[in-house]
Amino acid sequence: MHKIFLFTLFITTLPTVFAQHRPSKIDSLTSNEAVEKLIRSLDKDYKDFSLKSITAFNRSYGENDFCKRIADSLQITKPFYKADFDQNGYTDLLVIGDFSEFAVLVVLNYGGDSLHIKWLTRRSFQECTFPKIINDSITRYYYMSEPN
Repeated sequence: MHKIFLFTLFITTLPTVFAQHRPSKIDSLTSNEAVEKLIRSLDKDYKDFSLKSITAFNRSYGENDFCKRIADSLQITKPFYKADFDQNGYTDLLVIGDFSEFAVLVVLNYGGDSLHIKWLTRRSFQECTFPKIINDSITRYYYMSEPN
């Protein structure tokens, strides 16, 4: 009976032990400049990418104040956030910035030097978009649709 209990305990704790956080180069990022440097190093097409918080964007159409108020109310005040979005034990990076237009990107970390950029903004002129991290496994994505 004692061996069955120990075996069961071992099996139930095994996923927790192997899912522990594994440090990576994303973990050491602490400044906007360091994040921009990382993004630019991943793909030469991002050489002009710059970080910007949602509230720093000046939209040319009438939603500017509305978008800023929503971002403030959701407490989305920084241009980058770190979390393990895909639950693989490595820290990923959510980035808000300017890449010829408003852009929300995620840098997925697969360990070692394996970092991949994925776009969350899907359309042009989708500047009133808000990624809100709830915890490491849930990110809510708010956006304002364009009128018909």
